[in-house]
Amino acid sequence: MTAVSDALTRARPRFAVLIWPVGVLGYIIAILNRTSLGVAGEQAVDRLGIGPAMLAWLPVLQLLCYAVLQLPAGVVVDRLGPRRVLTCALTLMGVGQLLMAVAGSYPLAAAARILLGCGDAMTFVSVLRLIVVWYPVTRVALLVQLTATLGMAGNLVSTVPLLLFLHRSGWTPTFLVIAVASIAVGGLLFAVVRDGPAPGVHPVVADRTMLAGLTIAWRTPGVRLGMWMLFTAAFPWVSFTMLWGLPFLLRGQGVPPAAASGLLTTLVLTNMLASPVLGHLAGRHPTSRLRWYCRMIGLVIGLWAVVLCWPAAHAPVWLLAVLAAALGLCGPTSMLGADIARTASPRERTATAAAVANSGGFVGCLAAILLIGLILGITDNGMVDQPVAFDLAFATHFLLFGLGVWRVARWRRAPQTVTSDPGGLDSATVLEVDRGLRRRGREGGGNSTGQPG
Repeated sequence: MTAVSDALTRARPRFAVLIWPVGVLGYIIAILNRTSLGVAGEQAVDRLGIGPAMLAWLPVLQLLCYAVLQLPAGVVVDRLGPRRVLTCALTLMGVGQLLMAVAGSYPLAAAARILLGCGDAMTFVSVLRLIVVWYPVTRVALLVQLTATLGMAGNLVSTVPLLLFLHRSGWTPTFLVIAVASIAVGGLLFAVVRDGPAPGVHPVVADRTMLAGLTIAWRTPGVRLGMWMLFTAAFPWVSFTMLWGLPFLLRGQGVPPAAASGLLTTLVLTNMLASPVLGHLAGRHPTSRLRWYCRMIGLVIGLWAVVLCWPAAHAPVWLLAVLAAALGLCGPTSMLGADIARTASPRERTATAAAVANSGGFVGCLAAILLIGLILGITDNGMVDQPVAFDLAFATHFLLFGLGVWRVARWRRAPQTVTSDPGGLDSATVLEVDRGLRRRGREGGGNSTGQPG
């Protein structure tokens, strides 16, 4: 693998500086597509003639497709390369938004969100693969966090500018603009992005079946730890920004629309500011990643408890602003889990490891959005005040927090870094490390290495 690394360095062309920015642009568009329904929830209810429970199923279908396709997407990226996969992903999302623009019925809107989920599933793992192949190992953690930071620009666009454009121009023009932007960026990706610095030198996998590659990634302990970290850190802010944050602030907390938009913007800006800091720290102090994760998740759990148990009907705006800032920290915190999964895997399996870890995050997001929608649907009978209904709905977060923290605690001693250069080990070595850990765990009573008992 040293010879491969040397070849990568020698073969890196002058236009390599364009690879990451163009890949990040694709990720920004993917985030915009993912969160576009969050500001159009009220219009969707009127346009499609549905209630809160049915509305919740639209992003649930999207996230379900994401979670189901995330694992095969990682394997496909490792086999076919990110260029073709990214182009396909942006095209699928563009077609999905075209359907959303003309949707006047629930089935058509559901089909649109399914296409968006399919395209979204392929995006992040493709960009991560580009980073690992094109850039030095010492910069990977920072670039991954910067990718998440700049990706939040898509979220920022969907909070204020998209909301204003939606109110001014209407449903169809808004989603048509997103569709055109998605397809155009897909064409740009195909023209600029290359899978590696030179043909034949970037690492690839040669598994006989897709299941073999997924099995290797799943049996890597650090990947399992990263998956549960993503599960716990991703759902609080994704469910808030993707669908339920604006209704919670407007109807659950009585916040004026302008202030609600400001709180969502606070969340996004906090995410963007914190990501480079955590990326830099993760690159320099990789053994501290789990400790930072525990502190931030503890902060979020505590703030949700205070907001939901506030004695008055509505929590004060300053407290909601603190909560929004804490939720903004969840994005870069979840990327710590992705970084642990990456450094626990060899270079040629970067996308597969990231897909396994990322699928845990989106399963958590799917569960959170669905649980909130179900509780709001049950309490939508005129007998429960809306603030109380939203408090009950968001209290379901603590079920998911409990599950995620429990599983992280079970895997906390799993190796977070296989080696300082993940490209230096092949898959057989990773499996040998895993077998050694399991053997020592059995000899030591099962839990001395952090393996589940």
